[in-house]
Order: sequence, then C-alpha cells, then structure tokens
Amino acid sequence: MLDPTMPDTSSPASTQDALATLRDRLQELYRHRGKPSYRKLADLANNAVSHTTAHAVIRCQKCG
Repeated sequence: MLDPTMPDTSSPASTQDALATLRDRLQELYRHRGKPSYRKLADLANNAVSHTTAHAVIRCQKCG
C-alpha cells in the first residue's frame, strides 16, 4: 500500500522536484543554525559523515 503523504517520485520531473525541495530545506536549516562550519556539522553528527560529505550534502553536490 502506498503512503498518500509521500510524494510520487515515479517520474524524473517529480524526483527533481523532491530533490529541489530537500535541497531548499537543508539550506534553510543550515542558515537557521547560523551557518556552522562543515567540521562542526560532522562533529554534531558524531563524525558519521566527514566534513567534506557535510559540505556536499548542504550544497547538494554529487559525491564521488
């Protein structure tokens, strides 16, 4: 059974919309927290991600 609250990501356009929404929200949260350093974000994540990965995620850049 599909969850009606989840966006339909079956088409490339809806996937792009979902990614754009995620990017916008991540950047909004980042700014709201005072734009901490990427090393600080990695520390806050208990080093589950590196500072370079934190940077790529916030900037929505492709890693690797």
